[in-house]
Amino acid sequence: MGRAARIARTATALGALTLTLTACAAPIAGTSSSPSASPSPTVSPSPSASPTPAASPSDTPSATPSPTAAADSDPRTQVDVIVTIADVYAGNVEVVSYVPDVIEDDGECTLTLTKGSETYTATRSAAPDATSTSCGRMAVDDARLSEGTWTAVIEYESAASVGQSDATPVPVGP
Repeated sequence: MGRAARIARTATALGALTLTLTACAAPIAGTSSSPSASPSPTVSPSPSASPTPAASPSDTPSATPSPTAAADSDPRTQVDVIVTIADVYAGNVEVVSYVPDVIEDDGECTLTLTKGSETYTATRSAAPDATSTSCGRMAVDDARLSEGTWTAVIEYESAASVGQSDATPVPVGP
């Protein structure tokens, strides 16, 4: 093999390596620690007849349907929702999740944090990526939450799909 052929082959290999490393450096949706243009979930207290704090972007309490009842009567495809992070960071309970093998641009994700009769919710639009739909980072100020172990559940809904994550414990407090 001549010198020109070796140089061309080396340049091709370096170009492929550069593209591979560039692709590895791209942030994964919902896991970036840098600020992004995507909207943050909104959490606001709901009026309640009891002293139990509740949060909801709609400012009205609503009953959560039983997953079994919804699955039996809902014609949408049941999907998995995977929680990748559920912990307290910088004064916030943060939950990051995604829907694997589903790429949709009309989905909505709802985080529900529950401890006893206390409930907080946060909702945001989901975002499609190459192989999944990301619920991204959802956060609730931990100053609103009483000390103890809270349970985090993410529900995903779109025109074609519906699903929820397994309950994930999140310890709050010292």
